[in-house]
Amino acid sequence: MKINKTYFSDVYHFDLEPVEDNRGNFTRFFCKKTLRSLGINFKPKQASFATNIEKHTLRGMHFQLHPNSEQKIISCLRGSIWDVVIDIRKNSQNYSKWFAIELSEKKQNVLYVPRGFAHGYLTLTPNTHLIYIMDEYYNSKYSRGINWNDALIDIKWPTLPSKISSRDKNLPSLSEI
Repeated sequence: MKINKTYFSDVYHFDLEPVEDNRGNFTRFFCKKTLRSLGINFKPKQASFATNIEKHTLRGMHFQLHPNSEQKIISCLRGSIWDVVIDIRKNSQNYSKWFAIELSEKKQNVLYVPRGFAHGYLTLTPNTHLIYIMDEYYNSKYSRGINWNDALIDIKWPTLPSKISSRDKNLPSLSEI
C-alpha cells in the first residue's frame, strides 16, 4: 500500500499495489500493521456493501454520534465515485472544511476516515459498488447527517446529483446541528 496524506493530517488515502499475473491481480485492502504505523487503532466490527444503479447518485453526508462514532475504510470496487469528508470536530482548526477524492475500480484506492468526520459520495458512473469497513456498529439512534449542499461548507461537487434520498435531501446544515 502506498500511503498518501490528504488536506487533513488524520485522513489518509491509500493506493493499493496489486500483484498481477495471467489470472488477474491480488492486493491487500486492509492492513492493521500499516494503520498502526500511522498511529491508527482500527478494530473492524462491521463491513457493509453499497450498490448504486444510477450515475450521479448522492449518499451523505453521514456520521454517528458518540458513543457510536466510527472510523471507516472505504473503497469503490466497481465504477467510480467522488468521495467527500467534512471535519465536524468543533474544536478543530479545520472545522467545516472538506476534502474530496475520486475512488474507483481502476485506481484501486482506499480512503480512511477517522471519527469526527461526516462522509458521503456522488457516483460518477452507473452501477457502482462500494465496500465499507467500520470499527463501530451502526446504531440508528446515533446516526446523523449534514446537508450535502450546505452553503457554509460549500463542497465543490463535480455535478449536481440526479438521485438522492428524501432523508439526505432534508438533512440539516452544520450550523443547525
